[in-house]
Amino acid sequence: MNPNYYILYIAVLLLLGSCQQQQASFVSERNVQQTTQDSLKQKRQDEIAKEYYTQAAQYHYNSKEWHLLIDKGIEQDSTIALFWKLKALPYWKNRKYQMAVKYFEKAVKYDREKYLSRSGFLKTVFVKDYHAALKDLIAYENEFGNTYENDHSIPFYKTLCYLSLNQPEKALAALLPEIQENTRKRGEDWVHFVDYFYLGICYYDLNEYEKAIDCFDKSLKQYDSFSDAQYWKAHACFYLGRNEEGFELLRQGNMNYQNGYTFNEDSSIYYELYPYQVSWEWQYIEEYWKNRIEKRLKNYLDF
Repeated sequence: MNPNYYILYIAVLLLLGSCQQQQASFVSERNVQQTTQDSLKQKRQDEIAKEYYTQAAQYHYNSKEWHLLIDKGIEQDSTIALFWKLKALPYWKNRKYQMAVKYFEKAVKYDREKYLSRSGFLKTVFVKDYHAALKDLIAYENEFGNTYENDHSIPFYKTLCYLSLNQPEKALAALLPEIQENTRKRGEDWVHFVDYFYLGICYYDLNEYEKAIDCFDKSLKQYDSFSDAQYWKAHACFYLGRNEEGFELLRQGNMNYQNGYTFNEDSSIYYELYPYQVSWEWQYIEEYWKNRIEKRLKNYLDF
């Protein structure tokens, strides 16, 4: 190789190395500056949030003072997700769900990881917009994995949505693997009784009544006065011809319901019915099944 070319080659390499070092140094410095700016911004937002939330917390969420103080916080920094969550709160409590969703969506916009799964839960239980809820729940699952809202997982709320949309196959596919995994890791007693209840509903809607009864029994093992599980287990018994057992379950379930034993989810106690939660009409239910069984028996004898 010509010595001049060799010297030129070495010079080019040294120049490229120097440029790369300068670029890396610049990128590193820029990252440090960005981190510092982000840290300062977060600190300022925390101060604003603390100031206005502390003042608002002295008042009831339905008071005008609450609204005024939260709005003042938003005026200071409209990108603080907490303020939009708090602005939505009174609308959730007062069942003004379109307004609640409008403001809560902004909380999701500014802190997606923290509020997206919550949005899916709220749209499932309160708004009952199951397509929109599924969109949020599936998006969260894809982006961040599983999580829990009010003691229940993303697959649980997906199950409620699918059942409410008359898609029991998808509901079963969402809930069963999680129950199996939890059972494998910790045992049956660690599975929430409401999870067993809805697994039973999945099988009931798929006409698999023996499996449904097994799930309702597991639910009742944990909560033996759970009137809703007794109600649906009774229906499964009737379809299997276990009529005496079915009527006894209805009698027990109605008595337990009258004594207040139904869903004990926080949202169901204070605000909303859950899917398949029973509003008992005892005389109608008993009369319906007696007439249906008598008619079935008459048709059998006539045949």
